[in-house]
Amino acid sequence: FHGFSEPSMRVALPFVFLSIVYTALIIDEDGLKNLYKGLVAYSILFFICISLIVSFGFYEPKHSTHLIYVLVSFFIACLISLASKKIPLYLTLFFLILESTAHSLLAMQTLNKNFYWHNPNFTQEYVDYLHDVDEDLVFRLYVNPNKLMPSSVLNLNQSLQYHFMTTTTYDTMYEPNLSDFLRINGFDWHIINIDNPIIHSLLGVKYYAVTNEDELPNTEFKYVTTLDHYFIYRNPNFSGMGFTYDEYIPLSKVDNSIDWQNQLILSDNDYNRYSSIPSSERAYLKITEKGNNYLIADIDISHETILFVSIPFNKGWSVVDNYDNNLDIMKVQGGFMGLYLQPGNYHLNFNFIPYGFKIGLIASTLGMIMLILTNKKVYIRRTNNNEKEKH
Repeated sequence: FHGFSEPSMRVALPFVFLSIVYTALIIDEDGLKNLYKGLVAYSILFFICISLIVSFGFYEPKHSTHLIYVLVSFFIACLISLASKKIPLYLTLFFLILESTAHSLLAMQTLNKNFYWHNPNFTQEYVDYLHDVDEDLVFRLYVNPNKLMPSSVLNLNQSLQYHFMTTTTYDTMYEPNLSDFLRINGFDWHIINIDNPIIHSLLGVKYYAVTNEDELPNTEFKYVTTLDHYFIYRNPNFSGMGFTYDEYIPLSKVDNSIDWQNQLILSDNDYNRYSSIPSSERAYLKITEKGNNYLIADIDISHETILFVSIPFNKGWSVVDNYDNNLDIMKVQGGFMGLYLQPGNYHLNFNFIPYGFKIGLIASTLGMIMLILTNKKVYIRRTNNNEKEKH
């Protein structure tokens, strides 16, 4: 459902609808008799809303495939549910999963057909190659998304599996936590293309992939290699994925003139706690190990300071130091991770488990067990009723 994002309404609708129908079926089979009335009422309301959207000019033609999917999925779900005495729930869900997959492929084909196949496309092989030849385990790339095919690994949804390696995103779970950062930088929509070279250095952009030298911000960029249509240049201001600050500013006082490289934005409460920290020499975070949901990094701190890490703030992150102490993570720079550190040599372990994952896993497991048991009871009851009717 859109990578790491909140479930999309157009995909979740048939599943939620079926859950309600089957719950009602388990509680009272007679409730299905009223399903026709509900279907008619919902359909009328749905088409009224669609008509209003079109009439007020809010309809976007590029999302027409999604609108068609919502309509088709809903009515298919209704028809299957009305015939639920003959089709088990698990087959219904399996069918809808196949339909969702087909819809995704259709949408991608629709998006791609506007591009010539020889158009430059940043592929997974390019990303893997840069990873293999570079000494840094984690860094970001900048590629102008307007020159990418929608299926490129660094474009919009497809960039999520490389979410440490891009400055372009769409509907990710990180977006709500980055709202202040995006607002300060003038973004008010969930399709994000950050092209400011100063922000690129803040975010750990190490390489630019361009099709022409004129696309580079300045002439200081060093040519590295050529990957088919792309020329790869190194950012001379690359500072890694984390470094310390000694000048702080409260979020309530921030404006467009902020010096992103030298001023760290703190919440007003954190600013009151840490604004008196003295100046010190900048220290840089060195990532030594990387996994699917963890990072291990070292840093040497000479004075108390706050470490900025260009990973979006999220409740799922936890950080443990080399003394097994859990460090408090604060939100800095409008949506990224910040750690208050005393002087010392640190071996930091960053771990990520989605917030609510454990509870959700337990609830889903129990729900699946209950679903199987209740479906079995309903089947037995129907079989007995059918036998009685025959007699």
